[in-house]
Amino acid sequence: MPTRISVTVKGPIGLDEPDQMLADLTRETDLPWEQHTVDDGDVLSVGLVDIILVAVVTKSAEMTLQATVDGVKKVVKRWRAARLDPPETVIDTEELPDDRSDR
Repeated sequence: MPTRISVTVKGPIGLDEPDQMLADLTRETDLPWEQHTVDDGDVLSVGLVDIILVAVVTKSAEMTLQATVDGVKKVVKRWRAARLDPPETVIDTEELPDDRSDR
């Protein structure tokens, strides 16, 4: 069964940080990742952004789901450790129906 893995980042981040995390996640998991910015409507903020990074693991993936999630956790831990005041991050998994493996 396909599974969606998402990494949510909430808080202040640099302009290039989402791209760097996407590259790190892609390199670690060998999966294509997409970035989605959360629209909070008309909110005034400076550098405060919620982003969600998403990948889908299918049945034919070479890595097991647990190994993939462990790799994601490793990337997020390394990414947070490189910051003095790291933003909140959440890693979620969600099983998708076999016929709906789209994001």
